[in-house]
Amino acid sequence: KKGKGQNKGRGDQKSKLAERIQGSLPHLCRKLVQQGKCPFGDTCKFSHDIPGYLEKAAEIEQPPGVVCPSTLSARPCKQRITCRFPACREEWGKKLLAQQAEGAAAAEGVEVKEVKEEPVEDDESNHLPRELQAALREDQKGKGNFPWKRWKVEHDKYKEGLKQERQKETKDKAGAEAKEETGKEENATEGVKEEKVKEGPAAEREDSAYRHGAMLRKGEKKKLDLEGKTVLAPLTTVGNLPFRRLCKGMGADVTLGEMALASRIVEGNAGEWALFRRHKSEDCFGVQIAGGWSDQVAKCVELLEENCSADFIDLNCGCPLEGVCNK
Repeated sequence: KKGKGQNKGRGDQKSKLAERIQGSLPHLCRKLVQQGKCPFGDTCKFSHDIPGYLEKAAEIEQPPGVVCPSTLSARPCKQRITCRFPACREEWGKKLLAQQAEGAAAAEGVEVKEVKEEPVEDDESNHLPRELQAALREDQKGKGNFPWKRWKVEHDKYKEGLKQERQKETKDKAGAEAKEETGKEENATEGVKEEKVKEGPAAEREDSAYRHGAMLRKGEKKKLDLEGKTVLAPLTTVGNLPFRRLCKGMGADVTLGEMALASRIVEGNAGEWALFRRHKSEDCFGVQIAGGWSDQVAKCVELLEENCSADFIDLNCGCPLEGVCNK
């Protein structure tokens, strides 16, 4: 297709370094990288060739004098052998090769002294557990039965109350029509006016859980004091974790994550759950969600309450993006 507008010769924006990394490096087994051994053995579909990976990674040019941030903070690197910095990658490569040699020796009957590795301290929270993601995906396919607790109870109460109210409205309407045909009028108690029942879509829109007694108890409301504090607004595509850490260091008191769609959270979308990541320096942190259906928003809130660390939840009711409004 012929290019239009200015800067027609800009070409592909992807860097040559990224192309070389994606095209040449083999996809190492995640279990091998994180745990040092793979439970699938020879049947694993990912690569276990550590020397080959190190050899390919050494061919990629890196800027001189660049050091892994984890090394500067005297903490183990979470990326381990897949770290893009040569010194860190080679160090973890030697450890993995040593673990593989010990495993081979143990398989041959040679006694190997076990060395317990210190756990890597994580500064971030609100990660999506693999078990939870698998359960949510099975629930979306209709194959699983996810253990919804509060949402299921409140939803059943709402449906039962709505059913009873509609039955009563239908009965009252039928009785009023019958009396109108016979020309009889029913006199209500003196001084009491009957409330007119709304019909059509307007009445359906006004049906909510609050009309059926599903109000929040006083103990469930968490007090949030924002008076005199600097609040960082939830900035989509800008307010990611590194940006919020910079703002926190420059005086922000309250930080909020980027807007997440409730429908994708309920589906177990890892990219959407990553918007909830929280650093330990964020002492007052909130998450923002947006949704078009009350049941999905309720499910999303239940998931956040049980699996995420957040001080408050902000509900976006006015996002102007067309893609969000259509959902």
